[in-house]
Amino acid sequence: MLTRHGSSRLMIPKVEMITRSMIDWNVYLQETNEKLGRSVTRNLDSKNMPVQTLASFIATLDSFRDESSDPLKAVREGGGLLEHLHFGFLIQATSVAILEIIERTGLRTISKKIDKDSALAVVSGNLLNWYTAILHGCNEARTFECRVAFNMCLLLFDRQGLGEVWGLFCKERLKDNSFTLQAK
Repeated sequence: MLTRHGSSRLMIPKVEMITRSMIDWNVYLQETNEKLGRSVTRNLDSKNMPVQTLASFIATLDSFRDESSDPLKAVREGGGLLEHLHFGFLIQATSVAILEIIERTGLRTISKKIDKDSALAVVSGNLLNWYTAILHGCNEARTFECRVAFNMCLLLFDRQGLGEVWGLFCKERLKDNSFTLQAK
């Protein structure tokens, strides 16, 4: 059952991360070190970034092609590097919010109406798809339920250590307790 927002008829979506990429760090680091003749993790120390996180994987991809790369910049401005990671969420929201997610994002979605007010969807994409969807979804132009769903997705990415992907933006709290993302 969806939770009501205050005394209004608005519903708070339920969002859970159900899939995420996993890196075989032993193979990746051994093979890149052997084939490139250097460690792709060397630059992580300069920014106090831990090794073997999803964010550090993005940074090492940049280091893969440019050994003098800035790991924090690589995460914040990852562009096509973000396409190497994939995530999926299970979202329960109003049917209207699910339809908005389907129509306004490049994310892959399969959904099913589960009662008169709500639908359940599996929403998946690579991290670049999610980056774009969250930037557009955490916006006052979206409905409350859609914006809250993307707010929750962003918070779950942050728990995975990927908050810096959106590091060029800050959260601006709205009166309804959701937030938008604004360029710093």
